[in-house]
Amino acid sequence: MGLWKLAIFSLALALPWSLSAQKPVASQTPATGNAKKPLKLRIAQGVAEGNILHKVPPRYPLEAKQKNITGDVILGFTIDRGGNVTGLKIISGHPLLAPAAVDAVRQWKYRPYLLNGEPVDVETTARISFRM
Repeated sequence: MGLWKLAIFSLALALPWSLSAQKPVASQTPATGNAKKPLKLRIAQGVAEGNILHKVPPRYPLEAKQKNITGDVILGFTIDRGGNVTGLKIISGHPLLAPAAVDAVRQWKYRPYLLNGEPVDVETTARISFRM
């Protein structure tokens, strides 16, 4: 009898996981027929780097050079359907280095990210290194 209870308990635990795996992650066309913007996808920095078409290097700020400041600036942003950088935000980095990183990344151009053959907005990050 104890084995039967264990089998029912195991089935109850496994059932929600199998059902959740069948749910769609993002729908581009809702059932109601109303136009709805699909959810943004998140891609890794390395994947985004593989899609860069035009990359502008940052200019090392003079004050940071004079003060021997080095380090990384991490930026979060969206690559829109046209491959443009939008919604730039500073995640971390030295205040003297961050504006130069933002100015550079704002000019980058990406190959649009495709999902099922259609361009979609994606969120990603970039690490900009400042070394002397």
